[in-house]
Amino acid sequence: MINNKKFNNSEIYFIFSILKRLSKKRKSQIIFNFLAILVSGFAEFISLGLVIPFLGIILDPNIIWNKDYIQKISGIFGYTSGDQLILPISIFFIFSIIFANGIRTFNIWFTLRLSAAIGSDISSQMYSKTLNQPLLMHLNRNSSSVIVLLTKNTSQSANAIKSFLQIISASIISLSIIFLLFIVNPSITLLIIILFGLSYLSLAFIIRKKLSYNSGLITSEAKKLVQLVQEGIGSIREILLRNNQILFVNKHNISDKKFRTKFAENTFLTSFSKFIMEPIGITLIASIAILMKSQNYASSEIIGLLGTFALGSQRLLPSLQELFRSWGSIKINRADLKAIYNFLNLPDFVDNYISNKPIIFEKNITLKSIRFRYNKETPMILKGLNLVIKKGEKIGIIGPTGSGKSTLIDILLGLIEPNEGEFLIDNINVLDKNNSHNIKDWRSIICHVPQDIYLSDSTIKENICFGETRENINIKDVISASKKAGIHSFINKLPNKYETFVGERGLRLSGGQKQRIGLARALYNKSQVVILDEATSSLDNETEKSVMNSIYKLGNEITIIMIAHRLTTLQNCDRIIKIKDGQIASFNQSDKDLNLQQ
Repeated sequence: MINNKKFNNSEIYFIFSILKRLSKKRKSQIIFNFLAILVSGFAEFISLGLVIPFLGIILDPNIIWNKDYIQKISGIFGYTSGDQLILPISIFFIFSIIFANGIRTFNIWFTLRLSAAIGSDISSQMYSKTLNQPLLMHLNRNSSSVIVLLTKNTSQSANAIKSFLQIISASIISLSIIFLLFIVNPSITLLIIILFGLSYLSLAFIIRKKLSYNSGLITSEAKKLVQLVQEGIGSIREILLRNNQILFVNKHNISDKKFRTKFAENTFLTSFSKFIMEPIGITLIASIAILMKSQNYASSEIIGLLGTFALGSQRLLPSLQELFRSWGSIKINRADLKAIYNFLNLPDFVDNYISNKPIIFEKNITLKSIRFRYNKETPMILKGLNLVIKKGEKIGIIGPTGSGKSTLIDILLGLIEPNEGEFLIDNINVLDKNNSHNIKDWRSIICHVPQDIYLSDSTIKENICFGETRENINIKDVISASKKAGIHSFINKLPNKYETFVGERGLRLSGGQKQRIGLARALYNKSQVVILDEATSSLDNETEKSVMNSIYKLGNEITIIMIAHRLTTLQNCDRIIKIKDGQIASFNQSDKDLNLQQ
């Protein structure tokens, strides 16, 4: 009886679960591949079956001609002697060999192309699944784990699926060859099955645990390597100042050596069997020849039988080796398959719904008794917070670190859901479970401008229209948004104007220019609510003042919510709200006078 729990944690279960997620087109291609493999197996059977007639007709045409059914079939084509059969049988034999090799080559090509397509599908699904996870998952998951998941785990899982398809191909071809050899001589074939079968099974039993252990270690070290690269690049200024490059290099060398050593070890463990099995096969053929000679078999029988088993072994051994290597590849990639399986089975929290009917925001944003904590082990961040923001207001938010400002912003953005409380836009419940589109409709009219604006290595125009295809960009709206953000005159002075490339993460722009592009992005999207999350904290006073003047000139059609450390940033706000210990606290004139980080 199959142990379901054990099977549900096996590599084959993971592979089938991943394959179930493929498109109908890809599944049809897998079926076609299977049928082509069956044709290849049949071709191998025919080509190998013709070895004895071919060698027999070459050595002594009469041996074949003396068979009654051969004479009857030959008579249909006008042949009257055995010598006349040499050419047609030789041509048919050569054609069968060419066809068998041709269909086998096609199968290899098609399997590799199919594996690549499946790998691409898995990669696309993984990327989509990543982007469709809620914000909390991204906050709790190490970025290096995500990178490894989308690169190494995805690539190696595709390799495992390729190996699975190759196992099917090698199995069918091996069975076809064995079946033909069994017809020729059951005793010798049975000996071959026992000898090779026990040898491969013994090797598999010996190395399987080592392969699985190495698989987990390789995945673990891959994550460490990515993390080390991220840490090294992210803290390059500190490393150069302290001159402690050797510390990071040593850590990298240790992980890299483990990663590559175990990878090399796994490659050897799945390949060395070839050098054991080939001498065994040659020894077996030589033993058969000596045995038949000692029993006074005719030379023609010995040559015919040896020719069949020699060619059979020459074709069987690579197939058996492919079986063993592919099995090893699947074992090697067990950790990758499990990681992909687990991630693909996470629920989607975001769908492809596109808001065509945004929420009409006319009066108030209302938060009632909002309570939130990130998980059961952490304390409450927001503790019954109440807040009403009127349309067109410019609200400033201050508070000490850890008071809940960023959490409040994420709730306002609709990126995290409070544990308790109500979130209303006018009279519409944004969190209504029966109208899940409400939260997406709300997101379509709100925009977030963080302290560190992400800019892709593309043109200014494309960065303002971030997420929009070039064909759909409305340049009039781009210019209008840029003018309101106070950056149009700067862009117009550039040689390529809006087609100017900004460099990786906006390397060629100043801090103030990047913030203005972020603001222009919000205005291009025609956002009714703009949240500035410490957006000017890294700017000097003059630049900050200039950017804030642009913001205050936007008019009452846009509601502005600003988090800032410097109170001078918020001095022209309609209201300043102070958050303390997860609740709205009173804001006194003495707070303004401090003009320090809150």
